[in-house]
Amino acid sequence: MNPPPRGIPDGARQLVASLVNSGLATLHPYGGVTTTDPRVQVVGDLAGGGSFITSSIAGVAAQASRTARAYASAPAPQSSTKAAARRGRG
Repeated sequence: MNPPPRGIPDGARQLVASLVNSGLATLHPYGGVTTTDPRVQVVGDLAGGGSFITSSIAGVAAQASRTARAYASAPAPQSSTKAAARRGRG
């Protein structure tokens, strides 16, 4: 059973609340979640920014593909140890 329009499934409530409370995401006024950090992606029915409708398998696959490409092309994060060593603190 799908959640009502603009609803958050019970199993996702804690995760969504954590993302929103930490400032990594906001609840979209028309449903779903919009991320505020490019390192966080939402795929599927919870992806906000438009009509809150059930995603098709093809739609979720396309979203997942775009997300994977974005992560693969992003620069690797620097560990705090490496960054400190470059600053002469390690």
